[in-house]
Amino acid sequence: MIVKKVAKMSKGGGSFGGLADYLMDVKNEGEKVEGYQFTNCSCDDSFKHSIGEITVTQEINTTAKRDKTLHLIVSFSEEENPTPETLQAIEAELVKSIGFENHQRLSVVHDNTNNKHFHIAINRIDPETFQCTKETLRDIDILQTKAAELEEKYNLKRTNHTAKDREPVHIKDKEIHSGVTSFLTWVKTEAAGEIKEVLKDETKSLEDLQKTLNKYNLELRERGAGIVISDKDRSLFVKASDVDRGLSKNNLTKRFGEFKPSRIEEPATTKFGAKKSSLWDEYQDKTKEQRSTKKELLEKLSEKGEKTFKHLKDDYARRRELIKNNPTLNGNVKREAYRILGEERAKEFKSLKDQFAGERSTIHKDNKFQTYAEFLIDKAADGNAEAIQTLRRKSPIDPNVNALILEEGERESQRSPILPGQKPHVSKNGSIFYKVDGGKIIDTGRALKLVYDKSEKALKEFMDLAKIKFGKMSALVIQGSDEFKNRVRELNDKEKGLFILSEHGKEQSKTQTQKRDRSEKKGVER
Repeated sequence: MIVKKVAKMSKGGGSFGGLADYLMDVKNEGEKVEGYQFTNCSCDDSFKHSIGEITVTQEINTTAKRDKTLHLIVSFSEEENPTPETLQAIEAELVKSIGFENHQRLSVVHDNTNNKHFHIAINRIDPETFQCTKETLRDIDILQTKAAELEEKYNLKRTNHTAKDREPVHIKDKEIHSGVTSFLTWVKTEAAGEIKEVLKDETKSLEDLQKTLNKYNLELRERGAGIVISDKDRSLFVKASDVDRGLSKNNLTKRFGEFKPSRIEEPATTKFGAKKSSLWDEYQDKTKEQRSTKKELLEKLSEKGEKTFKHLKDDYARRRELIKNNPTLNGNVKREAYRILGEERAKEFKSLKDQFAGERSTIHKDNKFQTYAEFLIDKAADGNAEAIQTLRRKSPIDPNVNALILEEGERESQRSPILPGQKPHVSKNGSIFYKVDGGKIIDTGRALKLVYDKSEKALKEFMDLAKIKFGKMSALVIQGSDEFKNRVRELNDKEKGLFILSEHGKEQSKTQTQKRDRSEKKGVER
């Protein structure tokens, strides 16, 4: 579970009502809203009256210099689907932990992403004193501590809540918007596992550590008062302690003595930065064409606007001149005619400005640029295997999640990664999500996960997709709840051993292995 405090309320122009409209997805008639609830309002069952009550409470306080609304976001692992009762309990405990349990608030559950999440909009103005309440000192740390407690209490997937071990927010944001993996993320994903193994082994030396890093074209270097992990060929480096605390200069010196730079010249087996694919070139071409089209449309609109306004100015100048030169009108009548003409001119100019502003807004909206990640997601949803592989990142699978995982050594199927006739949602990490009756199926590449409420229909669709994805007689590791494993085995037996199933990998029964060998032999004979 991840709890995030939104630093400054920007949605809805800073008002509680504006934020509420955003959370309730008013523009799209609530398409992404699964449910909502008001707390500490006298009309909890009425959206309009509750918003009005909160707005009035905030308007009473005219001296607050800070935002009058606190916005929290709580999200869960993609494999989790907490009940409404659990969500309400989690919300109540989080809000209480930072001292806002008696304040008016709105919570809204969204289902528009792969991870179930909900928003909490809290009125900072105390409904009794009408003072703007400040958050508890170190409220973010308190929320993270409470989140860890709630994960254990409600048996949720454990998330790292320690600030020093979490990746810097600006790096994560950059990756989300660009789709490009940062150097730090790559080091953590590809090399950190081996690095940690070396650090755990007390018999290993600093040279052993440098050899491990060299495999990834990396080395430890002194920089300022600390140590960095650096790419050997390029000016790329990250603070070593961001990868593991054991790599801080102090810890390295304590263990290995005086730090000595690496002198290893052996070739690396892998390096940071994959070659750009044809998809990147396609994205660049599309963006370039889109930028050119947008520029052309805006220039044409600007030209049209200049001509229209010039014509309008000339027309009103002509009409003013007619009034001025009319000998039958006295001074008072002329002044009144000028006033009426001026009002007409201002009204028509405003109407034209609004019209052209609307047209400009439409051009910007219709030609909005995609990030590379968004481009890849669209391609992946259409079944582009290269896009899916580009998006996918290595990540461990929670052993408690219901899943079938392709055995080590087994090759992935070359079939289309998208089920025929469907356009599922694809996440930024390349996971493919299928909504099914009573749950959802998640395809992460070598694994197929099922999140469901014991729905037989969902389980059947899961097995059907596994058949298409893995192919018959594939060796798969099965994990998850006993109920899930038993039902999968039953369905597998009905299909006369569709898959070779084991719980721990490489522990396939001789009978199953022989069965697959006979099947393959018959295929060759045919």
